[in-house]
Amino acid sequence: MRNHYHLALETPEPNLVEGMQWLQSTYANRFNRFRGERGHVFQGRYQAIVVEDGAHLGAVAHYIHLNPVRAGIVSVRQANDYRWSSLCFLAKRGARPGWLRLGDALLAAGALADTPGGHAAYLDFLAWLHDDEPAQKAYAFDCMCKGWAMGSKEFKGRADRGAQAGFGGKGDGGGGLRRGRKSEDGRWKDLNRRKRRERRADDGRRLTAKAEEI
Repeated sequence: MRNHYHLALETPEPNLVEGMQWLQSTYANRFNRFRGERGHVFQGRYQAIVVEDGAHLGAVAHYIHLNPVRAGIVSVRQANDYRWSSLCFLAKRGARPGWLRLGDALLAAGALADTPGGHAAYLDFLAWLHDDEPAQKAYAFDCMCKGWAMGSKEFKGRADRGAQAGFGGKGDGGGGLRRGRKSEDGRWKDLNRRKRRERRADDGRRLTAKAEEI
């Protein structure tokens, strides 16, 4: 993409914040050094959405694979030629990085096999999905950049309790949060605000150190 990117990541440890901070600061430093620029490269913080495995993760993969098509960079039949997309590795099993998993996307497109026939069928599926707006709504494309989680009600409940435990809560509305009067989105935003306040001073010190390194 020309001005943003999408990643679908699975983290073995709950350290997404540290990983994204490293990724964006490293990229920004190298970008500025290469181009002789100064200042911010990214506008604001990244947005992270927790996604349930299976069909929901597959839908996210479909959305990401079609992103350069929606942006008018490539046609839907050329989506697998876009070098900055994981889709370009679909038919190149031997060249895939060890960390890349395309099985969720294939599974969510009709339990397709990771074979040349399955790859062709997945590209046909993406072409159909790109042209079918009701199907896009069924896959929740309009919600991909909203909210805090994608998944079943049970999954969101588990994620909410896990997040509160990670912030020092007791899993039942600890940390001063009151249940019942806030939506799940509202509780998650409260938790994020609290975490951001705790990180702000440390972020400032790290950014200063990064600037000095340049």
